[in-house]
Amino acid sequence: MYTIFVGTSLGERESEDEQQPPEAVASAQNPEPSATQPSPSKPNVRWSGEFVAVYERTDMDSVPPSRTYYDGGDLNASWGRPKGSTVIAYFAHDAQGVKLDPGMKASPDVCVARAATHAVETLNVEAGTRFCLVTNGGRSAVVEVKSVDLAGDEFTAQATVWEK
Repeated sequence: MYTIFVGTSLGERESEDEQQPPEAVASAQNPEPSATQPSPSKPNVRWSGEFVAVYERTDMDSVPPSRTYYDGGDLNASWGRPKGSTVIAYFAHDAQGVKLDPGMKASPDVCVARAATHAVETLNVEAGTRFCLVTNGGRSAVVEVKSVDLAGDEFTAQATVWEK
């Protein structure tokens, strides 16, 4: 008569002193997860730096952002009403802008989600205003206004533009 063992090794049996304690067998069968789990990947920055938004449109998809003189840009700046009282950021019809609440962390995902539900056509800006922009090229950017020139109808800002 033969006995068949399915799924069990028929190799040499360890002696009593060579047998592993049950804790060692359990940990070998169910190893603990590593403390060095891979971290989520950071979004790739396409461009980061300072730019000046003026009446001619600014193309935030180009590196560095450039003026497009009305075609293909994502935003421009102009005077508010009454003139000299404020500067307004105007977003192109195929771009989306949305103001960020104070302290809100910006990321490509946050910008896209906020723009999908809170996009505006214009935004009054002053030093400290932060907003997200989804460009007409599909990239996300966060913009923080550093200064406003009421006489020149423009603003200077720090921006980070991420790859798609």
